Amino acid sequence: MHLVLDMQGAQVRGRYPDVCRAVLALVRALARTSGENRITLVLSGLFPETIQPIIAALSGAISEKDIRTWQGVGPTADANLENTWCREVSERLREAFLATLRPDVVLVTSCFEGYDNNAIFTVDLATKIPTAVLLLAPLPQFDRAAQQTSNFAEEGWFRRRQASLAKCGTILAATESSR
Repeated sequence: MHLVLDMQGAQVRGRYPDVCRAVLALVRALARTSGENRITLVLSGLFPETIQPIIAALSGAISEKDIRTWQGVGPTADANLENTWCREVSERLREAFLATLRPDVVLVTSCFEGYDNNAIFTVDLATKIPTAVLLLAPLPQFDRAAQQTSNFAEEGWFRRRQASLAKCGTILAATESSR
């Protein structure tokens, strides 16, 4: 079996710094127990400052030949509506890159990022390739009373993430609050 891990959960620093550590620990555990199964890690080139530290952190657990980087067009943060075309192109580039790896399963390590950073998450391959999402942190909460003066970009971002999440075959929640 070929498992592809989208490592953006370890690349996005911000709301939940423990997520990076948890993703790296998961990768180490999977590598130790993979047996004959193949694991490929996918890093986003939209977070260039994180690539070498992640490779160094996983040295000895994952071979560098099994760590691949895709490159999107940035900036892609949904907070700025001018980034829409870059985000849409980057979503398609990511999906095409994942398809070239011919995975049996894709595991996404972060799906509720990208509003204020360059994280890209789509599950358009889910109809062809089984996709699982790991929820390590609680989902963003929206104050319904404040939505009367709602941020259009933020609401759109959240709804797109929900729609992609609904396409996943499996959702893995690490904590009760993330479930």
